[in-house]
Amino acid sequence: MIQATKRLLRLALWLATLVVAVLATIWLVRAFESRNKPEMHVWHTYETREEFRARDYPNGITLGEYLELEDRLFAEIDEHIFATVEPSNRELFNRYNKQGNAYAGDDGMAWNQTFVIDTPDATGGILLLHGASDSPYSVKALAESFAAHGLYVAVFRLPGHGTIPTGLKNARLEDWQAIAKSGLQHVSEKMGSDRPVYFGGYSAGAALALEYSMDAVLDDSLRVPDKLFLYSPSIAVTPFARFSDWDLALAALPWFRKFAWMDIEVEYDPYKYNSFPKNGGFLAYQLSENIITKMAAVNAAEDVRLPPIIAFQSLVDSTVRTDALIYNVFDQMPENGNELILFDVNRSEIIQHFMKDNQ
Repeated sequence: MIQATKRLLRLALWLATLVVAVLATIWLVRAFESRNKPEMHVWHTYETREEFRARDYPNGITLGEYLELEDRLFAEIDEHIFATVEPSNRELFNRYNKQGNAYAGDDGMAWNQTFVIDTPDATGGILLLHGASDSPYSVKALAESFAAHGLYVAVFRLPGHGTIPTGLKNARLEDWQAIAKSGLQHVSEKMGSDRPVYFGGYSAGAALALEYSMDAVLDDSLRVPDKLFLYSPSIAVTPFARFSDWDLALAALPWFRKFAWMDIEVEYDPYKYNSFPKNGGFLAYQLSENIITKMAAVNAAEDVRLPPIIAFQSLVDSTVRTDALIYNVFDQMPENGNELILFDVNRSEIIQHFMKDNQ
């Protein structure tokens, strides 16, 4: 009996060692393959100095302070990125080439930054946050729509966005959370206690709005939004995202620096990164795990209730999981006037030619 047990233990140890060896081999092969990714440019390597860091603002940051910080940040980007683009990189569709077609223009660059729409005689206020790899431009149409309906609108840029892809590579979840908190505080102070305050967001911005609201219903010092508007909320991501920090650890070695990136692409979109660092996926994973944990805490607490949620979700979204939004959020909430709007049609290229435009 003892001998049989020892043999089983040795077999289990051998199998465990084999599994670890196979996984380590796959990991290293992927790391070496990453060296074949396209060449990196200054916007993939430069480390910004003027970006917001939550640790530098333990008591939060005001809108005025954040706008001043952004002015310094974008001046830094202008000096160290736009002004240093080499002739070989001055393609027509490089967003960092000021003479190219993809440059937003001096006025257009403002949509990469925090902005407000100070609607006269506003009946309420709303904070809007964009998604990962995006910029405030991605919620510009939403902002204008809410303003047209009489709301004061503030759109805060999430740290690491609107500048260079390396910004997202170095962003931290606590930086995003701090901006969500400071942004909602700004709108709350602007509206006072007699006008409603709403919180909306797209993708990761929507997840941040939901996470903040869960914190607020459990913390009397925070203003609870009167309603949430969530657009394709990033509630769940692929389970493999949790291992991204392993890749990032190895990417700290210069030999494997490209291993920190899912994609290294030409930056032709003036308001969104085409290159995507793995840290962006890891932050989305952290955020989704926080939502699951905090939702359980909200459900376990007495006499607390999340504000009503209006969520918009495409059934054919290739990034956000509709089932997670239903099971992890709506199924966990009591009846509270919540609404889930599902939309879109299958625009697969296979059937595209059989569809007519609705004019």
